[in-house]
Amino acid sequence: FSSPGTKTLYAWAKDAAGNVSTSRSATTTITINTSDTTSPTAPTNLTANNVTNSSISLTWSAATDNVGVTGYKIFRDYIEIANTSSTSYTDTNITPSTTYTYYVQAFDAAGNVSSNSNIVQVTTPAITSTFRIMTPNNGEKFQAGSAITISWESHPNAAYYNIAYSTNNGFTWIPIENGILGNTYNWKVPNFKKNVKCKILVTAFNSNYVQIASDKTDLPFSIELATINNPTGGEILTNGNSLNISWTSSPVLTNTAKVSVYYKLNNSFFWKLAGTLNGNPSNYNWTVPTVNQNSNVTIKIVFRNNMGTVLGVAVSNPITIAPAR
Repeated sequence: FSSPGTKTLYAWAKDAAGNVSTSRSATTTITINTSDTTSPTAPTNLTANNVTNSSISLTWSAATDNVGVTGYKIFRDYIEIANTSSTSYTDTNITPSTTYTYYVQAFDAAGNVSSNSNIVQVTTPAITSTFRIMTPNNGEKFQAGSAITISWESHPNAAYYNIAYSTNNGFTWIPIENGILGNTYNWKVPNFKKNVKCKILVTAFNSNYVQIASDKTDLPFSIELATINNPTGGEILTNGNSLNISWTSSPVLTNTAKVSVYYKLNNSFFWKLAGTLNGNPSNYNWTVPTVNQNSNVTIKIVFRNNMGTVLGVAVSNPITIAPAR
């Protein structure tokens, strides 16, 4: 057919003897295909809206085409990142405090592509969330090998969290757990070979695996090889009172052969020996010394092996000794 339109087709049968049947007719519409080489017009009025530290929403005015626009290609920093059939797109694979360049192209079913839309540059804001670690965060003391709860405020845009610890004031970080969905984690403290100061780092990520926030403990917390259970700190004793000093040792101190108990008054630089016990006991009965005025007292427990090498140290919170009345 040389032209499109509605056509009537006729057909009949003829046998070897030349007999011809009655004709039959049918009507059909004929379309003549021609190659589409016309590109769509460029999209216009590309605009960035609702810019946050984790997403940027883009909108633009529709392009036109001689046959029809099939969709739009979205470019970020001159790399195609997506395509869509609508005139809007939200980019969520971004980071805070970063500048991005966007433009859009239209395309049709024949593969013709328009020129670029106008270019927009967008800078994402910095994180202003109050995301922070709740515990431990105030110089607490924990025993090596014990279990502690790490908790933090939930970030509104977080999908999961990673946590790590440092024993060198944040110079290096050792992973504890990744991909935590909630805002608490029960951590079994490692059996360190000596008393250490620790910090915790919690990092929040969005659903596109992009870091959106992080926080570290404000004050390092102590992990000690032994914990003094009594006194707990703040007790007031008088001259001549008896105090049962008790402690719990971590598994690192199983080779203890001798325990020495020391005390010092009013933040003195010098520790006085209260007594020494053989083996690996868990308490010592101490007779409080005589003082003439209220005095702050700190108690220290030192664990040694049979060679006299110090294995670990535990220090109490201060208590008060008052003169007898």
